[in-house]
Amino acid sequence: MLRKIFIILIVFLSVSGYKFEKPMKLTTFDNNALIAINNALEQLWDMANGRYDYVSQDLDVNGEITTSSGTIVIAKSTNSWSATLAFPDSLQSEIDNWEFKKIDSAEFPNGVVITKVLLDTSASSTYAINVENWDDPTTINATNPTIVAIATSSSTEASETTITYSTIAAGQIIMLDLPTTDIGWIHIELFYYEPSA
Repeated sequence: MLRKIFIILIVFLSVSGYKFEKPMKLTTFDNNALIAINNALEQLWDMANGRYDYVSQDLDVNGEITTSSGTIVIAKSTNSWSATLAFPDSLQSEIDNWEFKKIDSAEFPNGVVITKVLLDTSASSTYAINVENWDDPTTINATNPTIVAIATSSSTEASETTITYSTIAAGQIIMLDLPTTDIGWIHIELFYYEPSA
């Protein structure tokens, strides 16, 4: 019975002239189409690796937000780096500035944009850190040296979203300028996203 169904299906497809459309070869695309395909594949890779979040927005044909039914928009996701330093005053007595994160050009070809900094301390105190922009491990950036200054004020937590210099180029180093304040530990976290260009 199954054999008869397959034979009838094959005869029907042959008689009706149904044909599957052959896909276009990649070699027949021009340079612009190949660039578009490459950009779409990069975006797909970014989505698969958590560099994008899905955000639902209502948009018109010009990309303006409307109240009509929606389109899915892909937005950059925010990531973070963090570090906990034990006895930072002892570290500071060795050297004033400590490397937090190198913005490697292979990992972040367009650099990063810092959006927020959190600071926690082991005890309620006034503790201030400068997060700085360095050109190399021995040279602070002369034009934009301070990314953000953050301090607790008789507390154990501080949050800062007013970033002095937020756009950190590929190749730069984010450094922590530690104070001499005697404290058991600190925890610092920087939130960032990767700009598209």
